[in-house]
Amino acid sequence: VLGASTYAFTLMLAAFITGIARGARVLAALPGIDAKRVLAYCQIRLGATILITLPLLNLLPFGYLLVKCRLQVPFELFSVLTFVLIFPAMTYPAYHLGMVIPCAARVMSRGLSSVGSGIGKAYAANTVGNVLGALAAGLVLIPGLTVHTTFVVMALFNVISGVGLGRFLWHGIPFRLRFAAVVGMMLVLLLPEWHPVLRVGGAFRVPMKDPDPFSLLAANVRDPVLYHRDDPDTTVIVQYAMFNQPTI
Repeated sequence: VLGASTYAFTLMLAAFITGIARGARVLAALPGIDAKRVLAYCQIRLGATILITLPLLNLLPFGYLLVKCRLQVPFELFSVLTFVLIFPAMTYPAYHLGMVIPCAARVMSRGLSSVGSGIGKAYAANTVGNVLGALAAGLVLIPGLTVHTTFVVMALFNVISGVGLGRFLWHGIPFRLRFAAVVGMMLVLLLPEWHPVLRVGGAFRVPMKDPDPFSLLAANVRDPVLYHRDDPDTTVIVQYAMFNQPTI
């Protein structure tokens, strides 16, 4: 949505790391917690949040188009407004991720004498998972299932892992978390997945001229997509534009 610029990557990474830091900070202020319970809850909330957010991301390009084309503001303010726009979508899932590693470290630590080994095991497992997840997503899942379906699969994995951990809890999984997971799965099934044209809008700033950028975007969405494929290094879309001239 924001394009493949350095600025777009910086804004998304900043929002993501802010969410992780906030989650870790909140967890640190809660001494004496049941680490297994919090870990299970975070996994389910993470998956449910992603499932609920995915259908709503189709609205994000229109907000970004407003900032990009309608508001002729200095670049610094443009970056701030873009950061505010993407902050909720990036930060809330990352908030739960920020709690996962500390909780896993507590679960793996049997006492004060094993705190170091518990933290080491948690970070080692996290590193291996990051490497395997990046390889699987970039080389297998995204080329084979598209970006949207990959998000759905990973979110369902989080929910299933949280439910699995919940089997070891005394009180089980609360109804509100199960309900949120079901709502997320229903939204993903009932609402359309991302439109490829909306997802690759780019980050170029253009002045407000005729035709209206919103009308132009709506026209581009209506034009038929002849070919669409997500690969590890690029996304290719072949679409008929105005006057039946094919563009890539």
